[in-house]
Amino acid sequence: MRELTWKQVDFKTSYLTFNNTKSGDDRSVLMSKALKDHMAAIAEGQEKPLDPHGHVFLNDEGFVVSPYRIERALRKLWAKNPDMKKFRCHDLRHSFAYNFLKTGGSMYQLQAILGHKQIGLTVDLYGGLKAVDIDRVSPYVKL
Repeated sequence: MRELTWKQVDFKTSYLTFNNTKSGDDRSVLMSKALKDHMAAIAEGQEKPLDPHGHVFLNDEGFVVSPYRIERALRKLWAKNPDMKKFRCHDLRHSFAYNFLKTGGSMYQLQAILGHKQIGLTVDLYGGLKAVDIDRVSPYVKL
């Protein structure tokens, strides 16, 4: 996502295309209206990107946001919120899946959203949701 380019954003069809994903395949994801509006605002704010490859997410100097800068922002967030459990960016994907199932989403819907080729992978990763977990606000808050 960090290296998404404007060529991968299609405002006419509302799809984002991710090339060469972890599975080795390209994958298109339908943007919600809110995400499409947000992406349009980003596009409008970038008058002339300094990045020759047309990346979407640029830092203040006009370069692709580095993993170091993301890590630094997370460290600042944790410093301000010492009770917050530490997480990696990829953990947000798991948090989404957890909350999706917690609010009644189906395993097959989750498989499609996450882009898993086989339902077995989705079940292996997220099939352990227990009744006790349903009342928990977030898996990333210390109890």
